[in-house]
Parts: sequence; structure tokens; C-alpha cells
Amino acid sequence: MKISQFESGKAGADGQAAARGKILPEEFRASLRREKYQGRPRTSREEAVDVAMKALEEVPDVREDLVADIKARLERGEYRVDPAEVGEMMLRRMRADRIR
Repeated sequence: MKISQFESGKAGADGQAAARGKILPEEFRASLRREKYQGRPRTSREEAVDVAMKALEEVPDVREDLVADIKARLERGEYRVDPAEVGEMMLRRMRADRIR
């Protein structure tokens, strides 16, 4: 599959934007919204993405309920991890990453 110079430039720009977003997420997102919609109406897709982003911001970074459950099971000695299964999952993940 060939990727045009335009497409590769666009992909690079998207990657740079994502990197900037990780450094200054709130300021960056706000500036994107200001730049993106100035002078034109928003599309339904852009509105849907905004709704999804707002919903995502409300989801906690850590699932406290799961963490507490695993900690309690560890303390009671009830939490067991099969090393072979962990290794298999690591290999699957590595193969999947190569495919992308």
C-alpha cells in the first residue's frame, strides 16, 4: 500500500499533536477547539467526538474498586497468577503489535 506525501505529512502532524496533548493536555485541547471551529459550523462527527471526549474525561484513570479487590485477595493469599498464561499474553501482545 502506498502512502502519499500528503497522507504521511498528515499522519506526522497528528502524531505531533498527540505528543503535545500529552504534555499540555488541557491547554492543548482548548486551543484545538478554538482553532478547529473558528469561522465554520461544526460537523455532526466533530460534535460526537467532543461528546465522547467529555465522557472519557469523566472516567477515572484508576478503577479503585478493582484495585481494592485485588489488594484484598493478595493479602488473603487468594490471588494467583499463572506465569505461563502471563507469558502467553505477552507473546500475543508482541505479535499483535508487529501486525499493526
